[in-house]
Amino acid sequence: MATIKIVLANSALSNSTADRDYVDEDKRKQCQIFGQYLKDLASGLKKGSLKYSFDHNDTSATGTVTCASVQAADTVTIAGTVFTSHASTNTAAFFALGASDTACAANLVLAINRHATVSKYVLASNVLGVVTITSIIKHELGNLVSVATSENTRLAKSGTALTAGASTAPSSFTF
Repeated sequence: MATIKIVLANSALSNSTADRDYVDEDKRKQCQIFGQYLKDLASGLKKGSLKYSFDHNDTSATGTVTCASVQAADTVTIAGTVFTSHASTNTAAFFALGASDTACAANLVLAINRHATVSKYVLASNVLGVVTITSIIKHELGNLVSVATSENTRLAKSGTALTAGASTAPSSFTF
């Protein structure tokens, strides 16, 4: 689903219906008021500017961690949160080594995706022992998510942070 980001600027705010905040109104009413405001801008009844962007062309930042013969106590740190490998424990802070690199990576994915904080801004997936970490927000801010490992051979990372997150420049209209 695409998200539309809209910023309205009105140089002459008044007490008219379209210029007030409707925090207590229902969502349908807010949409109707917003629609009328846009009609008033387009027809010249109101003066202001409209800036919008659609995130359908925006991209999430990504990075990878490759599991290769991970040993107990090796760590992966995502945005300051440490995930530690363990012989058998599989919780939000620990991931089990498993019987193979793919199983170990699957357990790391589970730990990342169920962590109460980290799962709010990244999503992890696994293909054949390679964990892809993807920022949930499609924006260059995702590039700020740091990634570190305690051992660069057994837990090889693609970089020190997620990369390639981007957002499109907004379009503007002045009425």
